[in-house]
Amino acid sequence: MAWTTIRSGILPGWGQLANGKPLKALLLGGIYAGWAYGAYSAETDRQDLKEMIDAAGVEDPALVDELNEAVNRRNFRLWMMGATMLYAMIDAYVDAHFLDYEETWSAGFRPDAPALAVTVRF
Repeated sequence: MAWTTIRSGILPGWGQLANGKPLKALLLGGIYAGWAYGAYSAETDRQDLKEMIDAAGVEDPALVDELNEAVNRRNFRLWMMGATMLYAMIDAYVDAHFLDYEETWSAGFRPDAPALAVTVRF
């Protein structure tokens, strides 16, 4: 149980894969990779803008505003990477607890009641 949580802390989706949930693993891994690429892109923009400001020698307010926006974009995406990782860890931990449960589904008509009944047992 703890190992699946640790796996998702290392790479979101890895714990879900260990729990036998490949679609969930792919989804969480893709979301995390998207945020990581966005953070990298925003950091590259920030570095380029910083070089432009340093090369100009004079601080252009428009460039400074763009630089601040790039920093904000990068920081937001880093926070979202952390949130995705935390969600993946909690999800892997909960799913690991339910691996040993057998769920049984039954559906049918009961002769004494004119309704359809669906039962799920954990």
